[in-house]
Amino acid sequence: MAGKALRPLNSYLMIKFMTNPIKPTIKTELIPLFLIILMAVAAVYFYNNLPARVATHWNFSGVVDGYGSGKTQAIAMPLLAIGMYLLFLLLPYLDPKKERYEQFNKVYHIFKSMILALLAVIYFVIGLNGLGYNLPVGVIIPGLVGLLFIIIGN
Repeated sequence: MAGKALRPLNSYLMIKFMTNPIKPTIKTELIPLFLIILMAVAAVYFYNNLPARVATHWNFSGVVDGYGSGKTQAIAMPLLAIGMYLLFLLLPYLDPKKERYEQFNKVYHIFKSMILALLAVIYFVIGLNGLGYNLPVGVIIPGLVGLLFIIIGN
């Protein structure tokens, strides 16, 4: 008898746990998916064209202080972007209370797109530098991080 009484409660908890309070739509997922596809296509090009050793880290002055494998660099950032995207989709499911999402639904999607855009720009800056283009990393990356904080702050 006690098992029958718990079924509705268990069903309610399972439905509450499994519902996503931030509903993904084509409109909200278009930019993140475009960025991931763009990075995946570039990964094929970078994988075949980057030299064996590429700069992967610059200090605050914009001087290279870290190197890595060109092949690893070609695939690591797109995989990280896919992982971040999946994490953004999964996080609302993990929130036990699922409250107040209506208040920041739009902000959540903007933040998701901005983080993936930042990853994409970093990926292309590293990749293009590896191909011989001398991009001002010390200006581009700090500028984009600052822009991200300005957008988040508003």
